[in-house]
Amino acid sequence: MQKITWCFCIYFLIFGFITVSCNKQKKQIVEVLFHFPRITKLILPVLLFSLSFACNPRNKIEKVVNDFPRVDTLRMQEINIPGILLYPSHLFVAKNHLVIYQREPDPFFYFFDLPSGNFVFSGGNKGQGPNDFIKPDARFFHSTENGFKIFENNGSAIKELEIQDKNLITVHKDIIKPYKNMAISNLLILPNHKICYANTLMGNSEYYISDPNGENQQEIGQFPDWYKKSDENEMNLFIYIKNEVVNPANGRFMAFYAYFRKFRLFDIKGNLLKEVSVNTPGRFPQYTKDRSKLSLAYSFPYTDGTYVYVICKNKKIVDKKTNRTELQVWDWDGNPVAQLWLDKPIDYFTISLDYNKLYAVDSEVENKIYVCDLPLK
Repeated sequence: MQKITWCFCIYFLIFGFITVSCNKQKKQIVEVLFHFPRITKLILPVLLFSLSFACNPRNKIEKVVNDFPRVDTLRMQEINIPGILLYPSHLFVAKNHLVIYQREPDPFFYFFDLPSGNFVFSGGNKGQGPNDFIKPDARFFHSTENGFKIFENNGSAIKELEIQDKNLITVHKDIIKPYKNMAISNLLILPNHKICYANTLMGNSEYYISDPNGENQQEIGQFPDWYKKSDENEMNLFIYIKNEVVNPANGRFMAFYAYFRKFRLFDIKGNLLKEVSVNTPGRFPQYTKDRSKLSLAYSFPYTDGTYVYVICKNKKIVDKKTNRTELQVWDWDGNPVAQLWLDKPIDYFTISLDYNKLYAVDSEVENKIYVCDLPLK
């Protein structure tokens, strides 16, 4: 009995050494272990399996979330406005205004006072003039001290706008040069002045990072392997549709996927830090090419710098809206913070940091804005 106990002690000491020294040759480890008695040889397969599992870097990256530490239901109040919200596609806050962007109407932008939500003015006409717009990208709006920045795919230009006496004035314009003139999708501006955008054309890399002038190009991140393609015509671009949000302090960015209840966390250099799967509420349906069965997961995320907020739809594309909306909250290490259930079906939202309020719209309701206080600060 003492002999067996002694062998197990040696086994655990060796296992601990191996775990922190994964780069040692396994052949040498095996040779050492086979000098011990028979009982050690019997546990050798278990040891090698544990070694392989401990040394696999993906085990530190992949994470499954089965619940949130906090679950709340938020009651939203209605703000009645003129019936002008025909095709709302994004909300953001700029110069103490709630701004609603609409893809099709002319003008593009509608401005509401904060915190009241009262309509103030509209602006941003469609056209070719110096203060006109072709079609702003609904995924890229950045607030500034006196207005906000937009990105127009037609021309690959970032425009800085100022709000002056109920008018929108273009005060600056930067042309972005993409890699090999490819279309820019999911544009992110990183704190190190690099640009990051999704791969829409070639290869297995999920993103490109470069200087704004197109130089110093890097391919980063491999596409996920969450779905096995059934034919060669199925492109990663369409399977792994996603929306990203960047941390303005350190350049980390999160990508939330439309057809998978999963997200990925990258650092400013494009290294994958974490890959998170969410199993609440219930398991999410598997991806399918059949749009009548395809389910929606995540939409546009928002960050206040501390937390990341994102709507999770949890519904088939063809189904009607549910009576409430799940809003998930995450920290910038990819850890769950809260699961907030809004008592309205909403499509787009933003947060006013000055008033700690969430503003939202339902794309099918043209005369209401919804608002509620946030429980997190």
